[in-house]
Amino acid sequence: MKRMKRPFKITVSIVLSVMCILLGIPTVCATFTDDLVAGMTLEEKIGQMLILDVSKYNGTAFTALKKEVADIFTEKSLGGVILFSDNLEDTQQTVRLISDFQNAALASRNQIPLFVSIDQEGGEVVRLKQGTSLPGNMALGATNSEEDCQTAGNIIGRELSALGFNMDFAPSLDVNSNPLNPIIGLRSYSSDPEMVGRLGMSTVTGIQKNNVVAVVKHFPGHGDTSTDSHVGLPVITKSMTELEKCELVPFKKAIDSGVDMIMTAHIQFPLIENTKMKNSDGDDIILPATLSKKIITDLLRNEMGFKGVVTTDAMNMSAIAENFGVTQACVLAINAGVDMLLMPVSISSASSKVEVSSLIGNIASAVRNGTIKEETINEAVRRIIELKQKRNMFAYRGTAVAQALSIVGSVQNHETEDDISTKAVTILKNDNNMLPLKPKDGQKAVFVMPYADERTNCQFAMSKLFAKKAIPQMEYETYCYHEGSSADDICYAVNSADYVFVFTEMSSPMDILPNHISTAVPKQVISHAREQEKNCMVISIGKPYDVANYTDVPALLVAYGCKGMDSSDTDGSLPATYTYGPNIMAAIEVVFGYKNPYGVLPVDVPVINADGSMNLNELAFKLGSGMIYPETKKEEKPTSVPTEIKIDVSDEVAPRIDNRNIVQKLKDNGSLPVVVLLSVAIIIVVIVLIVIVSGQKKKKPKN
Repeated sequence: MKRMKRPFKITVSIVLSVMCILLGIPTVCATFTDDLVAGMTLEEKIGQMLILDVSKYNGTAFTALKKEVADIFTEKSLGGVILFSDNLEDTQQTVRLISDFQNAALASRNQIPLFVSIDQEGGEVVRLKQGTSLPGNMALGATNSEEDCQTAGNIIGRELSALGFNMDFAPSLDVNSNPLNPIIGLRSYSSDPEMVGRLGMSTVTGIQKNNVVAVVKHFPGHGDTSTDSHVGLPVITKSMTELEKCELVPFKKAIDSGVDMIMTAHIQFPLIENTKMKNSDGDDIILPATLSKKIITDLLRNEMGFKGVVTTDAMNMSAIAENFGVTQACVLAINAGVDMLLMPVSISSASSKVEVSSLIGNIASAVRNGTIKEETINEAVRRIIELKQKRNMFAYRGTAVAQALSIVGSVQNHETEDDISTKAVTILKNDNNMLPLKPKDGQKAVFVMPYADERTNCQFAMSKLFAKKAIPQMEYETYCYHEGSSADDICYAVNSADYVFVFTEMSSPMDILPNHISTAVPKQVISHAREQEKNCMVISIGKPYDVANYTDVPALLVAYGCKGMDSSDTDGSLPATYTYGPNIMAAIEVVFGYKNPYGVLPVDVPVINADGSMNLNELAFKLGSGMIYPETKKEEKPTSVPTEIKIDVSDEVAPRIDNRNIVQKLKDNGSLPVVVLLSVAIIIVVIVLIVIVSGQKKKKPKN
């Protein structure tokens, strides 16, 4: 084969490059990324690998960006920030804070936008003060509906995007196979790994539709632990074969479905990784997953094929912080194959700049002395930049307050939230079709709640039902047995009641012990109510495993969430001002027949022995248990809210210099198609001319 002539090679290269640029082919992204990374200093690259928090500053909540903090993000070219409840007051303040953070990052030499991240899982884990909580993953598991999960993810992603967030550390893909797990529980969809993967990825789809990075967690799985990694170092003694049948199933589904990012778990897996090293006290310790090359590189990347960004869980959690030094842990994590380090240090005062500089300098020294290969850093930063490009972060132009106010916590979102929450409610017993209740004028109900903030949910629900004339006006009282109401006081109130609602709440195995207040008071009240022949029902609002303590009641329900409400939000005829948990309200609506339940248990519920321990070998209720009301048919699923967010730049809080690349500018103003056609025409003409000229050169003159 003859060699291609140099002019033709150059022409082909130009043609391909221009076409790639105009058509947005990914190879150009790689070129952009490579050029950007090549122009960065080592310290700037390391800065991109850090996601830091500023939860409190000088001991007070950090809600407005201070210059000395902005300077850290600008000068150190930090890759991301994570915001917590302490940072967030309301929608308008949140938009302004995020805009200021982004502008600080874009003032850096390389003008790389930030990952602005949050833990907004829904249910138990919600950081927004105003917005839509949704019922949580286990409630979504009870619906067993991919459409409902995508709708929930869409609401989360749309609200976060409207505020300026572009990353959500959610959802949890942990399989809650251990009922005694102290930290996952309601954050898991199910004890069935296939179900977790299927529903989890539907949620991810909803989130990522809004250009928000979904970060699934906690790889390789946190569902079968009995220790919380926030306070200790958990151990899971499972073989690879066992992990492949359970814990890894949802993550494989996520990888195959194109999830953006995966968070690691601070958990030891001694049958997978048995490498030991000295901890801070000089004792031998097995490397946890976050610091293990066998788990992050060999398993996650090479065997499971994950090509995206890997982040650690918070590096200040006890599982890491109490066993390893800050720099030591960061170096180990980077060498394990992690791309981003979450909260290895916190920005909490003016002196934090020194801590951040020191950490970056120490990691840079590890690169220069050969402990970390520079190519390892480069690969990590390439993945980070490529993800920021993928989610269109380089086109950031500010965030519209008016748009955010119309989206975050909207009436439509709350209505959809209520639809999903009521469908998730699971009826396990309904003797003699006691439910739904048909109260009459003047009758009385007693609500027995664990905590005071849950009382507001009850008041909100009842006033909503009254306003909608779903039930007649009736008297009701609320008592909170963790907040001063004694069992005797509650039993006295029961004497004059027609209906008794007993809400139970399991957050830890201690709560189901017979002498613990969380079990002792409900049981005493239930016993008294039955002696008085009252209509009595039990509604579990924590982890559903406590229902095994109440198998003798005539009506038994599960709502999968106990998040309360602000005490100012008691009028259900009006939209709530602040974020609230929808589960308690959903249960009350279901009990009175305002909406119908369709939930089934997404987990197995073991029998509880007389001493309060769980008998894991015998089930009180199986996964899939649940019943619907007589003559009830499946209703239409709620429709997803629109995903598109059109920003009104005239309302930007903090507009920035437009440093979008030319392609993005052309796309934004609608000129791209015209430019493509003109460019293609010019390229064709150039090719024809080159071919003609080359042909003429080949003709030799006759002698």
